[in-house]
Amino acid sequence: MIWGITFWGRCLYGSNEMIKLSIEIQDVLFRKLSNVDMTSLDLDSQKGRKLLNQVCDVQSMWCHIRKGNDVFLTTDRNFSKTTKLDKLLALGAKRICHPIDL
Repeated sequence: MIWGITFWGRCLYGSNEMIKLSIEIQDVLFRKLSNVDMTSLDLDSQKGRKLLNQVCDVQSMWCHIRKGNDVFLTTDRNFSKTTKLDKLLALGAKRICHPIDL
């Protein structure tokens, strides 16, 4: 769960393993993304919206890996960059596709 973002009825309390996976995904996707106190950030600002989008990207991949899904379908090319794809697959992403690939 991430304070200021989480839907209380849909969250999980993170174990060390869960947090580790989230950090590993974050490091692959957004190496420069720092841990920001989301409660102090204006999520309606340009910086806030960008950070929120990045957090959601990390959490989307985290959910995909955690649930053991076979295909992560996205229009975001960041997930399939050559510098990132193999690392995400090694973390358990299995397969990352874009709609045009189907």
